[in-house]
Amino acid sequence: MAIIETSSKAAAVNPLKMSQPLGAAYAFLGMNRCMPVMHGSQGCTSFGLVLLVRHFREAIPLQTTAMNEVSSILGGMRTSKG
Repeated sequence: MAIIETSSKAAAVNPLKMSQPLGAAYAFLGMNRCMPVMHGSQGCTSFGLVLLVRHFREAIPLQTTAMNEVSSILGGMRTSKG
C-alpha cells in the first residue's frame, strides 16, 4: 500500500530546472576557457545571471545582452543620416 504525504508548504518551482537557455549556459560553464552569452530581452537574461550568482554565492563568468522593446522592434544598430 502506498503512503501519500501531503505538504503544508506553498508550491514552488525551481527556475533553474525550468529554463533551457540557463541550463545550456550552465553546461557551457563547465568547458575550459568558455564564457557563454545569453542573448535576449533585458529581464530574462539578467534573471539567469542573478539566479546563478545567488545560488553559488560567487561571481559567475556569464555575459548577457540587454535588449529592450525598442531595440527588438526597430533594431539596435544606429544609422547615420547622410
